[in-house]
Amino acid sequence: MEFITRIVSEDITEYGIESVVPDIKAMNYDIEAVAQVSWSFFAEAKDWGIKDVSVVTEHIAIEIQINIWGDDEVDDYVKFININTEDGEWRMQDSIYEVKLGDVIIPQDIEVDFNCKTIQINF
Repeated sequence: MEFITRIVSEDITEYGIESVVPDIKAMNYDIEAVAQVSWSFFAEAKDWGIKDVSVVTEHIAIEIQINIWGDDEVDDYVKFININTEDGEWRMQDSIYEVKLGDVIIPQDIEVDFNCKTIQINF
């Protein structure tokens, strides 16, 4: 089964973003982000029951908006960063914690590491 889940700013953590936008070290900023996570759910069934369940992230598209401002309004600007894992630059890692019967299986949050170019999807 295939799914697409939308994840918004409060569930997206960015690390090392100053390597892409060095200006933010000396300025005030906030970040808004939205991600579309395409993922699949698999269940391995045997004649005696379910042997295993697993999830695999197929693709992620993330749009990050960085609002940057200084002491003067003249210094204010917005920077956009688009990440698309289909371009091959980014590596995805699925992190699946213990799933119990009755639990919801869905991407809960993601971590974007600009230094390593990895995206961890936490289910």
